[in-house]
Amino acid sequence: MSKLVRCLLSFVILFGTVVFLSKDQSFAVASLDGGENSNTIYFTIPLNSFCSKSQVMDLSLNVTSLTNNAELSIHLFKKNGEEINTQGTSYDGIESEIIPGAPTTVKKDTTVVYHLAYGGMYENCSERVYYGKIVSNTTGSSILAGGWVDGAKGNATILINNGEPWTNKSCNSSGEGNDLVPTMTSNFTPCGQVSASTEFSSLNAAWTAFNDTIESSGRGWHTEKNITSGWLEYAFHSPQVVRAYTLQTQNSPNNTVSVARAPKTWTFEAWNGQEWIVLDSQNNITNWVYSESKKFSFTNEKAYSKYRINITANNGSVEHIVIGEMQLLPN
Repeated sequence: MSKLVRCLLSFVILFGTVVFLSKDQSFAVASLDGGENSNTIYFTIPLNSFCSKSQVMDLSLNVTSLTNNAELSIHLFKKNGEEINTQGTSYDGIESEIIPGAPTTVKKDTTVVYHLAYGGMYENCSERVYYGKIVSNTTGSSILAGGWVDGAKGNATILINNGEPWTNKSCNSSGEGNDLVPTMTSNFTPCGQVSASTEFSSLNAAWTAFNDTIESSGRGWHTEKNITSGWLEYAFHSPQVVRAYTLQTQNSPNNTVSVARAPKTWTFEAWNGQEWIVLDSQNNITNWVYSESKKFSFTNEKAYSKYRINITANNGSVEHIVIGEMQLLPN
């Protein structure tokens, strides 16, 4: 069986059918670190019971994101536990996009590949890959992974999570005070997902309204230029009961600008799986000052996974809606 055929069959494994590629019919099984809610999954590399300095081994791993853009990293280890950071090599026209140990963004419904040929007369047997782990930094992302290894003793499938998708459900981070949203460092990290109807620039991305920092003028979530309505949303890793939220205006010494860009009329909503449910409505909120935080409370006893503020008017700016900071609170 050619290496190209084995590579293609390893992709078949990713979609649910277990195919043994080796005359030894061996494969590696992965396990979750810390249970089903872990953000880390380990796997072993088969066929390491035989080693020769003259033997060259091929290792190939494929990782697919099924739900959203997933930020993750793949870590590979020698027999003694030392991490391997060797950049991969291309294989039959397929580029190796992953650098072990480095963060990688896998876009929704796409696959990234890592391939490495190691061993040979100039390398010791202990230099080869013995085990690895995948660390997902995007809560809620569903990942499909697998691969194969080829050597003098045959070839074998690396079967990660039994060929089934693995969803990162962990979230050990928390926000400032009793904020249910963690201190975000991107729209996907450390966990949950922030999204918005529009974003003005990378400096004004949706997540900057949840980073627990009121920064200099010009930061915080901005709608696209000349857009004066829109929504800002946070999706939790698991359903949460929210009974209050805070909004903070842009940190600008120009009070007129901060007030003009602040929300004036909006609804605060929760997603029930079919439609958005209005939990709170505010109209004609005009008494803002720059860097001011206002709290809005309401009655709610149901846990939802997604919440958003849906703004229909600001306080007169023709350029943007701006939210400097936003918190979702249990009370």
